[in-house]
Parts: sequence; structure tokens; C-alpha cells
Amino acid sequence: MKIIPFIIVLAGVYTVPAHGQGYGRFLEEVASNNLELSSSADMMAAELATLKSENNLPDPEVGFDYMWGRHDVGNKYALSVTQSFDWPGLYHARAKAAKTTSMAMASLARARCMDKMMEVEQLFIDIINTRKNLALYSESMRLLDSLMAKYSKGAANGEFTRLDVNKIRLSQLSVCRRKADIQTQLDGLVSDLQATNGGKPCAHIVDGLSDYEHRALRPEDEYLAQVERYDPQVMSSVLTRQSQEQMVKVAKMGNLPSFSIGYAYENEPDEIHNGISVSMTLPFFSNRNKVKAAKYAARAAETDIAAMMVDRNTVMRSDYEKARVLKTELDEYDEIFGNSDYLTLLKKSLDGGQMSLLDYIQEMQYYLDEMSTMLSTAYELQQVMARLNRYSLLDHIPTPDRLDTT
Repeated sequence: MKIIPFIIVLAGVYTVPAHGQGYGRFLEEVASNNLELSSSADMMAAELATLKSENNLPDPEVGFDYMWGRHDVGNKYALSVTQSFDWPGLYHARAKAAKTTSMAMASLARARCMDKMMEVEQLFIDIINTRKNLALYSESMRLLDSLMAKYSKGAANGEFTRLDVNKIRLSQLSVCRRKADIQTQLDGLVSDLQATNGGKPCAHIVDGLSDYEHRALRPEDEYLAQVERYDPQVMSSVLTRQSQEQMVKVAKMGNLPSFSIGYAYENEPDEIHNGISVSMTLPFFSNRNKVKAAKYAARAAETDIAAMMVDRNTVMRSDYEKARVLKTELDEYDEIFGNSDYLTLLKKSLDGGQMSLLDYIQEMQYYLDEMSTMLSTAYELQQVMARLNRYSLLDHIPTPDRLDTT
């Protein structure tokens, strides 16, 4: 049984239309290099190989007898070959159930891969957010450095006081400390990304993560509809239920007899005998309660699907409401900071004598605090939007060649 065709079918039927390129190519690269996903693919291949082996015929039995006669009667020997097998229709029923199970496992593998890629995308968002904060404080440091140069020169000429210079210096130290902390956070995130990328260099990925992927907030019903239609874990549970229902039929057919047929050859001193042997096993005891167990398993799988759908829809509704609130808040920030250069206006007010140096420094600190809050809001919104649009990741899941087990 080949698993690749199943995965291709799942990808074709349960793929969400892409909404822009976004982080797609980087996600595919990291997923292809991720060691955890590689190990998971190997484990799945092993499980699929084990599943296939369970429907094999038993090994044939070969026997040899040699007997010594007494009182010059002579010795004799015998050979036999025997093959046992279950009721013929049972193999087809098992194969059908195994095929459905393998499709469920393939869908579960896609769910695991999607979850890992979701972690990678969240790491991308962390990196972008950190880079944006670093750019904010770098620009603030640039303005303070320019201001320091101006006031140091002015203090030497008696235009400004040393107190003014020290005020700027204290602001520089504060911004510099915060900038260093952000740089440390970024270095840690880059290290995490490299580890997730299988230890391979990822500078080109970090360079490409300059801004968030643009995603519009669509109607809530669209997100809820995607759960049942695209969620690979839900699909895996549906296929598992189908497999369990097929296993009920397998268990019922287990009440039918199994057979053994063989060939025997016997050589005596004066005679040679050969013939066939046929036997039938009646499963009066070995199949007891198996049908009942299969029915309970099918019922449990049905309950799992219902519980999973409730959980998925609850989380989706919660994320949608959170995204709506965050988007409204971010739009309000954008009205204030999006259409004007706040720091430039502050600098003009200082140069024009409309505010004192202390007021300017306080206003700059206020600006940094509010901008940090705005960036934090944008960061939270991107995290939620990534979860709402998680099924778009199915377009970027790589298919390892070693899953092509035959």
C-alpha cells in the first residue's frame, strides 16, 4: 500500500486557498529541515509498515520425521508442508480497514506537521515584533545622539548647561539599555529558529522577516466552516471512525472458520505414500467479545469527533472575538501614529522653543511607551490571526519521500 497517494488526495481535497505568499517559502524551508518532523515521518513510516504486515498470511510450516525400525523392519521418513489461512473474505475486509486507517494516519501526520509549522510561524511573528521594537529604539537613539551632539557643542559655547547635557545622557542610557535587552531577545529568537531549522544557517530567513503578513479579518462563519472542512485532525478522527466501523465487520467475520491445507510424503522401506491434509479451525473461544469491543471503539471514535468539533469551534470563536477587539484598538493607534511623524513634530517643537528640553524628553518617553504598546497590540493581533488562518499552512506542508512505503 502506498501512502503518498493518500497524502496527495488529502492535500488536494482539504487545502485552503492561499491568501498571499506571506511566510510560505520560509515555512516550507524550515519544515523540510526540522528534525522533529523528520523523526515523526520515520515513526509514521514504521507504523504504516507494521499495519501492512498485520494482514499477511501465516508462514508455511515444513515438517520432517525420521523413525528407526526395530528387528530389521527398516527405517522410514516423512516430509510435510502445511499452509494455514483465515476465511478468504477476511483478508479483503482487513485490507479495507487498513487502507482507511492508513489514510487516518496520513491525515494525523499532516495535523502534526501543521502544528509544528504553526509554532514556526509564531516564531517568525516573534522575530518580526522584536525587529520592529529594535527599529523603534534605534531611531530614538539616533535622535538622542543628534540631540547630544547639538547640546554638547552648545554647552561648550555657553548656550546650554551641563544639566541639559546630563538629561539627554540619562535618556540615552535608558534607551540604550532597552535596546540592548531587545537585541538579546532577538539573538535568542534567531538561535531558536536555527535549532528549529535543523541547525542550518537562517540569516536569509531573518532578513526576509521584516514585516507581518497582511491578513484581513473575514466573517466569523468562514473561520468556523474551515474547521469541519479542512482540519486534518478532525478528518483523521472521521477516518478513524470509519476504520473502526469496518473493524466491526472484520470482528464479525472472525467468527467464520479458518483452514489449513498441506501436502505429506512418507517413505517406508517397501512403500511410498503421499497425499494432502485439510483441517478447519472453529473459533468458538478466540473471537469471543471482539465484536463487542469493536463496536465500543467505533462509538468512542464518534464521540471523539463531536468533542473535537466543540473544542475547535470554541477556540475559533474566542480567537475571532479577540482579533476583532485587537483590530479595533490597533486602528485607533493608527489614526494617531500612522499619518504623522510624531518624533519629527516633537523635534520641531523643541527647536522652535515651544517646549523645554525636559518636556521633550518626557514626551519622547511617552511616545516610546505608547509605540511599544501599539507594537504589542499588533503582535497579539498577528498571533491570533495566525491561529485563525492556520489551515492555510496546509498548502506548505512538505511530503517526505520515505513515506512512500510499498
